[in-house]
Amino acid sequence: MPIRTFIAFSLPCPTELARVLKQLGLMAPAVKATSPRGLHCTLRFLGDTSVETAAALGPEMALAVRDLPPFTARLQGLGAFPNPARPNVVWAGIESPALQTLFERIDEVASRAGFAADHRPFRPHVTLARIKQRPPPPLGHLLQQHVATGWGEFEVDAVSLYKSTLSPAGSQYAVLASAPLGR
Repeated sequence: MPIRTFIAFSLPCPTELARVLKQLGLMAPAVKATSPRGLHCTLRFLGDTSVETAAALGPEMALAVRDLPPFTARLQGLGAFPNPARPNVVWAGIESPALQTLFERIDEVASRAGFAADHRPFRPHVTLARIKQRPPPPLGHLLQQHVATGWGEFEVDAVSLYKSTLSPAGSQYAVLASAPLGR
């Protein structure tokens, strides 16, 4: 039976961003905020994956990132997909010159494993909330207020293959394999 998977790196939740997540949570049921414990930046969503393929991805990820040194990234601003006027997802941006190389390495691993290419440009971000209904007016104000807010820096030192299990309470994530950078 296939499992739902993606490759990502985890990141901490700075205090100021945790406050924003709390504000987003107060907008329920229209807005479903992400748990501060599960913040991650998806490098490649894989979808349904056989257990055998998932088992082979860990060593392939390790080979792909072993010569990439850990690097510092910055959480910056708030935004929405597809746009702030019609939001489906609220996000905080992630900035670092090293992110594109990491993405390309992981994208190549996924392609070699037989996953179809995703032709959308890579836009590094962490999902903070999903919009379930017409967004309340305070959401637009929150987005405008923090469009350029710097949330701080963090180190990216590993990528992980995650299993995602969907439930009414939200997605539950479990790490299946991790690959440290620079080892």
